[in-house]
Amino acid sequence: EKSGEKRRKTGKMGEKRERMMKKLDMNSDGQLDFQEFLNLIGGIAVACHDSLLLKPQNP
Repeated sequence: EKSGEKRRKTGKMGEKRERMMKKLDMNSDGQLDFQEFLNLIGGIAVACHDSLLLKPQNP
């Protein structure tokens, strides 16, 4: 195990990171390639766009 790897895998944030990686890592190689990274950025952009659409507009 690399230094710091154990630290990332423990605790609530480590569990959330692992779940997120499993969803993003489409080819299950343990790394995010560029296409998988773009999927992440695209998902963030859609979520931001949707939240702006749902936000009540001031007159």
